[in-house]
Amino acid sequence: MASKFCPNCGHELKPGARFCPNCGYRLRTATEPAPGSASQAPESKVPEQRPTEVASANPVASTRPSQPSAAPQSTAPAAKQAAGAPTPARARAQRRQRPQGKSRKPLWIGVGVAAVVLIGGYAVGSSYYSRQNQLNRAISALSSTKEDASPYLVSANTSLKVTKDNVKPLQRYFTGHASELSSLKQTFLTSDTYGSYRYVRSGSHWLIFPRYQISFTPAYAELMTNHEGVTVKMEGKQVATLSANDQSSRSYYSSFSNDAQTAYTHKVGPYVPGDYSFTASGTVSGRKITAKANATLTPGSTTTVDVGLSTLTFTVVGPSGATVYVGGDKVGTIGDSGSLELKDYPVSGNTSVYLTVNASGKTYESKHATIGKDLDYDNQIAPTFTGMISKDDADTLMKDVYSEALTVRDSTDDSTLADYFKDGASNEYYQQLIKMANGYSSNDSNDSYDYEARVNSVAPAGDNQTTVNYDVTYTFNFEDGSTKTQVFRYNGTIVKDGSHYKVVSLGDAKKVSEKTE
Repeated sequence: MASKFCPNCGHELKPGARFCPNCGYRLRTATEPAPGSASQAPESKVPEQRPTEVASANPVASTRPSQPSAAPQSTAPAAKQAAGAPTPARARAQRRQRPQGKSRKPLWIGVGVAAVVLIGGYAVGSSYYSRQNQLNRAISALSSTKEDASPYLVSANTSLKVTKDNVKPLQRYFTGHASELSSLKQTFLTSDTYGSYRYVRSGSHWLIFPRYQISFTPAYAELMTNHEGVTVKMEGKQVATLSANDQSSRSYYSSFSNDAQTAYTHKVGPYVPGDYSFTASGTVSGRKITAKANATLTPGSTTTVDVGLSTLTFTVVGPSGATVYVGGDKVGTIGDSGSLELKDYPVSGNTSVYLTVNASGKTYESKHATIGKDLDYDNQIAPTFTGMISKDDADTLMKDVYSEALTVRDSTDDSTLADYFKDGASNEYYQQLIKMANGYSSNDSNDSYDYEARVNSVAPAGDNQTTVNYDVTYTFNFEDGSTKTQVFRYNGTIVKDGSHYKVVSLGDAKKVSEKTE
């Protein structure tokens, strides 16, 4: 029996099959016309089947054992080729050459994903770049000098470009004025204007989202000094050297002198508003000096900054042996008189004065006093030490001690005086003072006598201890009508005992002067 093969793929077919089990191709029966043959050509005659084909179509005959004849094997290939059926190899080639249509499904998936990303990105961007969220980031940046606040500010004057560095003074200002920064934020939540600041739209982010910035009116500084040739630096950068051309019709008055001097002024700017530091340097009376000043430049205005350089004769008061510093320079040592006079010394109102003292193996540094603030009417300045008794409190204490000693005389009730001393009546200096008072009282030549103490300076003498340099004026009125006045100087010690200060030592006496009238 001859075998049949699929005309589409060449797969061998079982007898009676109507569809190819390999490719699904529908097989025609002997009575079915070829597809499209009715419209393309007249009905063709069915070719007469050969005996072999009839036999192969007969299922009964296919079950019979085949005869040892070579005829079916030699005629089957010829029959297939005659019918136009492709060989298996030829069918596979045709299947490979059949054009396959490209699916558009991945393209539509990509378009959908892109649309989701764009929509999500727009939603996120709209929130991130919203007016309020941009304001929140601007306020946060302005509240710390560690942040870069430049992207959030713009100058109303286009000649001033805001940078990470030149916005630092404004950040310093708001760091020290947090309540004002909070007020600015609250105002901008509902309004666009806060004083000289405005919250404005300025361009776009990514060409889609609006950009908001804080706009400000720039600030200016008018530098004023009392000498030409003074070089001024602002934030460490030189901004001007005042020359004869900067001479003004105005007069310059220092913060510690009433003498009028010629004023030199020079305007600089524009700047970002904020807290600035200035340093002026020049030569006065042959000595090079500097002056420092701090100023807050306000938006939309010009602030006068005093960077004057002046000379002054003044006295620094302190403990004997203390080292004196003026304007950061070591200038001398306090003498036995408890003071150091400086003649025609170049200073400014902001010039600092401080002392250092070595005591008990430690170096103590006093508070920094300033000429313009702490210079008294006698042109004296007395820096004090942190944690030590103040000069005024020490003066009150020593006055009370010697005033109380006057009331002792021959009385045995001295408990009040003992309260001023460490360890009370057992203190050796207390006992010396009682002995001295009794001696003066028992002197028949004394008609009357008086004590008056005056503190010159105080200095640290160790933990919770203070060295007190003071004078006591003794006045003796004799029966013959004469008066003798003696001044003795002491270096006593006061200790902090709980919440009170008490005398540890009155010190040894050194005569300063004596006068008899």
